[in-house]
Order: sequence, then structure tokens, then C-alpha cells
Amino acid sequence: MNWSIIGKSVGGGQGKISKVEFHDGRTGALKKLHDRNSANKSNRYRFCNEYKALEVLNISGVPNIYESNTTEWEDKEVELYFICEWVVGKNLNEWRQNSPPAINEVINIVNSLLDILEQCHDAGILHRDIKPDNIMRSEAGEIYLVDFGIAKFDDNTSLKTSRQVELGNRFLRLPEYASGNHAFDATSDITQVVGILYFLLTGVSPRILIDSDGKYPHKRESYDYGVSPKASRQLDRIFDIGFQYNKLRRFQSAKILRELIICLQEILDKPEMEEDMDELDDIRDFFASEKLKESDYKLALFKEVSDS
Repeated sequence: MNWSIIGKSVGGGQGKISKVEFHDGRTGALKKLHDRNSANKSNRYRFCNEYKALEVLNISGVPNIYESNTTEWEDKEVELYFICEWVVGKNLNEWRQNSPPAINEVINIVNSLLDILEQCHDAGILHRDIKPDNIMRSEAGEIYLVDFGIAKFDDNTSLKTSRQVELGNRFLRLPEYASGNHAFDATSDITQVVGILYFLLTGVSPRILIDSDGKYPHKRESYDYGVSPKASRQLDRIFDIGFQYNKLRRFQSAKILRELIICLQEILDKPEMEEDMDELDDIRDFFASEKLKESDYKLALFKEVSDS
């Protein structure tokens, strides 16, 4: 081996991770399956699938792959491993504990996540486990999406996760990931990003889309986002769509969510436009109002009578 393990192993859901140092000075993250999972064919295949997903992506924001022995995944006597880039920094859960971040920093993180996801989805890869623990912020401020352990990449039907097993995570449980369902697409990843936006602003994990009182995460408590009323309303629009229980009513792609994020950024960058934009909202509300519909009806009726 041209590397040595340094430090203690840290356990994850499917495997354990150790920091390693290569003889050329590089550091890497060594990932192995937990002993209890190492003999299970499906677990070994998913481990191999995680490696392949990282290898295929090879993009900024996803750890680079250094080496592996995952081609031997069918031989249960072989202890599978792969080594990827070690990201120096903190995950968002650790980072958020220090102090509430500025709104512009939150927007930058969300936009970086959307960029990464767009490339993942273009490559046919769904992450399915987006949560603060799986998002790293490097010391230089770069964002990395890590842990593709339950990513959907290969459609080998004989080795798919049983439909009786709940997927996803407890940061934001989605109905399409529930036991007996497993109906998911890119929308589910985007919904979890909306959850990240909510978490970074409030410090609270959304947990579920609708609680026992029928309330969405952003309706359960009154939070001061530390922004203007106009920007706050824009955030509510994002959450109103992003947290819909019916996934067909949510954001269907990273591009659509990004458009509303860009609008939010414009509101923050140009506070002098607040009054004008409020007036535009009033105009939009008027054109969508029952009062206008009633006046249109009366005008049409008047014309009909005049013409007869």
C-alpha cells in the first residue's frame, strides 16, 4: 500500500471512514463497509455503485476518487474499500452551530448545491440523502456534497433496495421515500435542498413536510429571517412550493428553484426597489382578484346588452 491510516475511524450509515495519508503527502478518506454489511450482496453492490457514481461525476463539489478495489465486489472474501479526496472543513451541521450565517452566504451555499445537483442529475445520478451532515464547507468556503451511499445510479433491478425499507434521512422525511413507495426522481433531491435552505436560516431541521396539525415546516413557528418584508415573502414563496406534500407540485428541477433564488438575491441587492416591487405585487393581486373578475363580467354584460 502507498498510504497509511492516521486517526480513528468514524462510523456512518453503511460504512466507516478513516483518514489516510499517501506517501506523496496527499490525504484521503478511506471508506469501508461495516463488518455487519460486508457479506451482504446488495450492500456490496451499493458500495460499488457509490464508488462508480463518484468516478463518473468527477466534478467540482464532489470528492475526487483516488483508488479502490470495488471491481471485486462479488467476492465476499474481499474487504471492499475506496479512497476519495479528504475535504478539510466542517459539515453544515457543525458550521451552522457557530452563529446564524448571513443571508448572502446562505444563498451562495444553496446555489453551489444546485450546481452540483444539476450535474449529478444530468449524469443520471440521484443523491437521495441530502442533509447538513452530508454537505461539507471547506476552509476556503467551497461546498462539497458527500456520501453517495444510497445514491440511485444503476438500475440493476435484482439488487435494488427493498420497497419495504424506508429511504432518505430523518432531516427531512419524504413521502416518496416511505416504506412501500419508493417513487422518486430529481424532485426529491431538490426538496431536500429547500430543507437545507430552511435549516441554514432557522437552525431547525424540517423533519417532515406536514405535521399532525397540517402545517408545513415554515408555518409551524414564526421566524425572523433577518431580511426585509419583501425578501421574507419571497422566501415564503420558495417554501410554499418546495415543501408541498404532493411532489408534482414541488420544484421539478434545480433550474426552477434557482430562478426564485435569483429573484431573492435581486431583492436583497436592490432594497430601493422595495416600494416599486410592492406596487407591482399590488397590481398582480388586483389582476388576480375577484373584484377584477366581477368588473370584467359587468363590462362583458354591458357590451352584450349594447350590441343587442
